[in-house]
Amino acid sequence: MTRRKRFKKSVLFVVLVVLSIAGIIIFKCITDSGALQAFGDLCGRSIQNRDLSGCEVLYIQRFDSRTKWPEPTKLPTGFDPASIMEIGKDPGLNIRELHARGITGKGVGVA
Repeated sequence: MTRRKRFKKSVLFVVLVVLSIAGIIIFKCITDSGALQAFGDLCGRSIQNRDLSGCEVLYIQRFDSRTKWPEPTKLPTGFDPASIMEIGKDPGLNIRELHARGITGKGVGVA
């Protein structure tokens, strides 16, 4: 392997390590009973005993209607799981407007 290729691989490795460490530091939410990682999965889990009031990564967690949340005082200000679930039900792209006009895609075939 040439020196240039080894150098490029070394630089790439260092960059990946630095980005990984930065991601861990930035996206980790330390709580009283463990850590929540960014883009985690809280579906069906109980986190009732945690104080998540300073945990901003909750906005990018996956959760469902079975997730057990702590009382509102232990959640970040303005974080409301029920309203986030409602927003998530919106299909976007004005699909509801198209449905109201009768355009549903029924009978359309895709090859």
